[in-house]
Amino acid sequence: MAAAAQQDSGQSMTLMIMMFGTIALAFYFIIIRPQKREQRQRQVMLESVKKGDKVVTVGGIHGVVVDVDSNASIVTVEVAKNVRLNFTKSSVSNITKKGKDAKEKETARAISEEKKK
Repeated sequence: MAAAAQQDSGQSMTLMIMMFGTIALAFYFIIIRPQKREQRQRQVMLESVKKGDKVVTVGGIHGVVVDVDSNASIVTVEVAKNVRLNFTKSSVSNITKKGKDAKEKETARAISEEKKK
């Protein structure tokens, strides 16, 4: 009888360890792995910020990047004519338009506004 009780407790312990292992694996694939992928994508996005990109900051400020200091991780964003703000690279939440395309469209818009006047 004692041997049967010992065998049942050994099986229940093995079953419990397998259950915790399964939960840990599910936790890894559902939470940790996707979070690491998002962090990697964000890091690549922040490294690709360059002059002329239209960006949105974490605070919701929209502007155009006019300077990038990679050593100090500072991005200078022009939010209005002659209004420039310095942000850390990590405060950029999103790049809305990339370099040349954005500049060409702004130049064309400025020219068309001048013609209207």
